[in-house]
Amino acid sequence: MDTDRIMVAITAVYAIATIFITISNIVSADASRKQVKESRIQFDEMRRLSSLPFLQIELNGKKDCPVEYTLELPTGNKPTEDLFSQIGVLRNIGNGTAMNIVFSWACKEAETSNVDSFFVNAIRYGESYKIELLSTKTEDDKEVKGNLTFDYQDLIGNEYEQTMHIMFRGYDITIETDIPKLAFEPECSELE
Repeated sequence: MDTDRIMVAITAVYAIATIFITISNIVSADASRKQVKESRIQFDEMRRLSSLPFLQIELNGKKDCPVEYTLELPTGNKPTEDLFSQIGVLRNIGNGTAMNIVFSWACKEAETSNVDSFFVNAIRYGESYKIELLSTKTEDDKEVKGNLTFDYQDLIGNEYEQTMHIMFRGYDITIETDIPKLAFEPECSELE
């Protein structure tokens, strides 16, 4: 009789231990699954950052060099004799290639907004193009602001939006460039 009770007690201990081991394994498997998912997210983010394009316009002030593209940036309803141009370089200083480039210009004072495709389909890392910024002269004491926004993709298929805030005062142009923002990320396969 005592051996029967001892056997029942041992069996109960084994059953309870098995239940706790099973619960522990389930919790451990869930934690591993979450860790693998987080590792995948970190890997995808590192991959995206390693191919991130970054466009920048550098003004060089030269008037006589040939340009490859002219960006018309109207700042107001002025006669055409008040047009002036500034020569600069559009350069990709990021790690990746910018593809399918579309730009838009918006200026509240000019009440204009336009969208156009860039003249090349892609700008690789380190590649640059001489451009002319064609605009209308503003009053010397008045600052007119506009936003030149570039939409493009990287080689992975991520879509970015990058805005350059352009300020005009007389014949002077100042450009402040934002960091590219991720507009759309292609879906990756979910881990199961």
